[in-house]
Amino acid sequence: MYFILYAFGLIVSYFVLAMFLQFFFYGKTGNYSFKIAHILYVLVFLLCVMIGVFLIPDPEFANRIQHALGGGFIMVFLFYLSGLASGVKMTKIQFFFLSILVATAFGVANEFAESLLQLQFGLRFSSYLEDTWYDLWANGLGSLIAASFFTFLTKK
Repeated sequence: MYFILYAFGLIVSYFVLAMFLQFFFYGKTGNYSFKIAHILYVLVFLLCVMIGVFLIPDPEFANRIQHALGGGFIMVFLFYLSGLASGVKMTKIQFFFLSILVATAFGVANEFAESLLQLQFGLRFSSYLEDTWYDLWANGLGSLIAASFFTFLTKK
């Protein structure tokens, strides 16, 4: 169930980010070049991360990998693909910092969602409070690694 909800959120985010980028850089929205392949790349990557996390015997380490790759890294990847779909021309420095900011915002939103699910429905994602900070650090590290990689793929 978690995978399906997260995958759905990523798909919606792909479209929303493309619209956001056009509005942010050009003040309007318009022509997009959405590709099913972009969505498939993200979903396959997410599936590989989830399978990999499932195979890690240490749950704490698995959680860090999930947040680094399935959180920060995948959000920067999604940001990169949304940028391609939007047709927005960003400089490398704009891409680097904006992608990290977006990935961090999504990481914080994820932690809020975990908190609400725990408070409202009793779903336990962690047994200690510091887990949130470790998750955010892992998310930040994953986004930094991804931003460093995908910055080299940007054209400008």
